[in-house]
Amino acid sequence: MPDVKLYLNEQLADTSGAVKIALAKVVADFRNPTKKTGAYSYTIKLPKSAVNRRIFAHEDDAAMLGKFRQTYAARLEVGGVTLIAGTFNHNSNEPAAFVGNITGDHLRRKLGDVLGDKKLRELTTFEKLDFNGDPSILASLTKPALYWAPGGRPSGDGNWSEVCFPYVYDSFARLRNLHGVPLNYERFGVSHFAGSVVENIAADSEYTLAGTILDKPEWRKLTLLYSNEDGQDPPYNYGKLAVGSADMAFTNTAEDEDGGDYWIVVCNPGSMDTLTTVSGDQAQQFGADGVLSPKFSGDYDIRFTWQARVVDTKQTGYPAQAHKAIAVFRDLSDGDTIDRPWGAIAYADFNAENVLDSSCLISNVTSSVAGSGSAGDSGYDSSGNLKANIIRLEAGHQYRLQIYLAVPKGNRTEFSGMNASSVYGNVVYVAACNGPLLLDPARFLPDMTQAAFLSGIFRLFNLFYDLDEATKVLTLYTADEYYAANAANVIDLSGHCDPRTFNESPFTEAELGQMFSKFAEDGDFMSLRTDLLAYANKDAEAAATELPFAALGFVEVPVRRYEMDAQYTVSKVADGIDLVPCILPDADVANSALLSDYAAEANFAHKPRLALYEQSAINGPLWQSSYGNVNVTPPDPLNHEGLYLKRAVLTGDFFQAHPIPRPRLTFFGPGQPVRYKIVEDVPRRLVSLVRSTDPNIYTLSDPDFLVLSVTSTNVSLAIDVDAANAFYGEVYRSNRLLARHSHTVDGVSKMDASLYARLDGRGIVRIGSGYYVLSGISGYEVGGDSAKIELYVQVI
Repeated sequence: MPDVKLYLNEQLADTSGAVKIALAKVVADFRNPTKKTGAYSYTIKLPKSAVNRRIFAHEDDAAMLGKFRQTYAARLEVGGVTLIAGTFNHNSNEPAAFVGNITGDHLRRKLGDVLGDKKLRELTTFEKLDFNGDPSILASLTKPALYWAPGGRPSGDGNWSEVCFPYVYDSFARLRNLHGVPLNYERFGVSHFAGSVVENIAADSEYTLAGTILDKPEWRKLTLLYSNEDGQDPPYNYGKLAVGSADMAFTNTAEDEDGGDYWIVVCNPGSMDTLTTVSGDQAQQFGADGVLSPKFSGDYDIRFTWQARVVDTKQTGYPAQAHKAIAVFRDLSDGDTIDRPWGAIAYADFNAENVLDSSCLISNVTSSVAGSGSAGDSGYDSSGNLKANIIRLEAGHQYRLQIYLAVPKGNRTEFSGMNASSVYGNVVYVAACNGPLLLDPARFLPDMTQAAFLSGIFRLFNLFYDLDEATKVLTLYTADEYYAANAANVIDLSGHCDPRTFNESPFTEAELGQMFSKFAEDGDFMSLRTDLLAYANKDAEAAATELPFAALGFVEVPVRRYEMDAQYTVSKVADGIDLVPCILPDADVANSALLSDYAAEANFAHKPRLALYEQSAINGPLWQSSYGNVNVTPPDPLNHEGLYLKRAVLTGDFFQAHPIPRPRLTFFGPGQPVRYKIVEDVPRRLVSLVRSTDPNIYTLSDPDFLVLSVTSTNVSLAIDVDAANAFYGEVYRSNRLLARHSHTVDGVSKMDASLYARLDGRGIVRIGSGYYVLSGISGYEVGGDSAKIELYVQVI
C-alpha cells in the first residue's frame, strides 16, 4: 500500500496488514446551500493492535460499558495529499478489528454548514427602526427608498433602506370599497428588500457579499412581502405605539339594578374616536366600544377624566337630577361582561374609596346635587396635571373605563324618562408604556430557516456561490459568470478512460427537478380559484423544485382624479383603471357578501410572496374642494381610491389633498399582462375573478391621470420563457440547454490519490473531444488505480 496515514483525533492509526480503504464522493452543488454533499468511505476494519486499542480507549474490552459513544476526528492522507477529512464512526467490534467508516466534511465549506438551522428571525444585524406607526409609513412612502448593495449606497439622502411598506389588498370588501375601513400601519406590516435579507444573513455569519448581481435593478427592487403564516403577534415597538388618547361620549344608558331608594345606571360609551393621528392611539388598541386591548404586557400609565349629568325628560326644561357616581378602569377578564361586571350593586358602594373588586384598577367616587353634573378623574398632581397611574396590563386581556350612576327614585316608580349623558365627553388615554422603543425588522420575517430562504433566492436567480474562508467573502455568480469563470479549469481525462465504454442514461425526474424551479401553491382565493399559478409557472418542469414563495396576483380597481376650478367646483374628472396587488382569503362559497365583509380578510396568514418594488407619483393635487363641499370628501389617512395620500389640510376656506408617491408592486412586469377583475353574478349572488385585458393607467400612460416618476423594471418573475420581459428565460438559459440536449454517463476511469483530490466538481472534464461536468466518484480504493465516475455531458 502507498504512504497511507489515517489520523483519529490527531493520533496516527495502525493501518498495517490487509486494511482496505475505499472512498466515494458526491461533488458539491454550488447553487443549493442546503444540499448535503461530500466524501465518505466504505467500511474500514482496523486491527486491534496496541496502537489502535489506545486510540479506541480499549473499547474492545468485553467488560467495558458505554461503548460506541466516542467521536473521532478523522483525516486520511495518501502521499501527503488529504483525500478525506471528517468523522470516523465507530460502528462495531469484530474479534480482530474495530469496524467503522468515515463521513467526510464537505469538499468545500457550504453555506448550509455555516447557517445550520438558524431562522430568519434570529438575525441580529438589521438596523433597528425608530418606528411610530402611521407617520413612519407615510414618511417612508414619500421617499424613493430602495435597497442598494453596500458599495453603491447613496449617503445622506435617505434613499437606502432595508425595509419598505407596500400595501397588499387582503379582502374583497376593501377592493370593492376603496375608501373602506381606514387603514393603519398594522394593515401594511413590515416588508423587506430581499437583497437586504441576503446581506444580513451573510453579515450575521461574519461574511460580506460580492457579485455583479447586487447592482442589478431586479435584485435591488426584489421585495419579500410581509407574511405571518405561523400567526405570531407582530412585535411592534409598543413603547411608542401605545401612547394615545380617546374621547368617549355616551348619550344612552341602560338601567342596571333597583338599588332600593336609587336607580343604579351603567353608562355605555356610544362612540369612541382617537383624537389625533399624532397623539392618538396609533396601536389601535382602543375599540369603538371603549375597550382597551393591549398588545404588549407591561406597565402602562393610564389616566382619565369624565363628566356626566342626569336629566328628567318628563319634566319641563329637563331639570338635572342629583346623583352619585363611580368611575372605574377595570379588567374585563375572568368572565366579566362589558355592561354588568359585578351583579347587584349596593348604594353603599358609591361611598367607598376602594370600590367593588380586584378588577377595578383605578376608581374614584363623586357626589352631585340637583342642578349639577358629576365629574371625576384619575387624580391631579400639584401642577394641575393628571397623575400617573402605573398599572400592569396584560396582552390578551381587555380593559374599560366604566361609569356608574346612582339616581334617587323620589316619587318615580320607573326609570323611564330619565337620561344620563356625558357633558363634554370622557377622555381616557395611555400616557406611557414600558414596551420596546425600537422595532427589529428581523422579527417580521417569515418563520423560515436562513438556508431555505437563500436556497429559494438562489434558485430564482439561478445563482452559484463561493465562500472564501480567508477573506470571509460570499461571492454570488450568475450561471453564465460561473461557467465562464470555470471554463479555463479543464481536467483532461482522455488518457484515463474511454467514453465508448460508458453507460448513457437520460436525466431522472429528480435530476430534472433539481435543475428547475416553480412557485408554490397557496391556500388563498387567487391561487386556488383562478389560473394565476398556471401563468406564474407557465414553463415550469413538472418535477421542478418548489420555491418557498407563492405567486402574487393583481386585480383591477377603478380610480378617479378630480380637479377644481377657482370656485372650487369640479372642473375635470379623469377615470382610469389601476392595478393593485391582492392576497385574498379563500371561501367555500364565493357569494356577494364577500364584497362587504371586512372581516373576511387574509390577515397575512399566507405563504411568503416576492414582488418588484416600484414607485409612482401623482401629477399635482388629486383633488381640492371648498370647505363643506359634499361632492368630494376628505380622504382617510393612507387610503383614498387606492392612492395613498396625506390627510387633507384645511387651507383658507378649502381642503387640499397632498399626494405622495404610492409604492407600486409588479410580478408579471409593468402593466401586469396577467391581471384579473371582479365579476359579480347578481341573480345568483356569486362573485369571481376573471382574466382581464382592459387598458389601465400604466398601459395607457395617460398624462392627465398619472405620471410615472420612476422607470419600471421591465422584468417578469414568472416561470415564463417566451415573455418579452422573461427574466426566467435569461437566467435559466443554461439549465434549459442541459435539460434539452444533455444526459448522464458513467464508467470506469483510471484514478490515483492526486486526481481524486483534484476532481472537486469545479471546472470542466475533457475526454477526447467531449466535455463533461463531474457528478460523483465511487469505489476508489486507496492504493488502487481505478474508480467509477459519473458525469453529465456539457453543452454550454
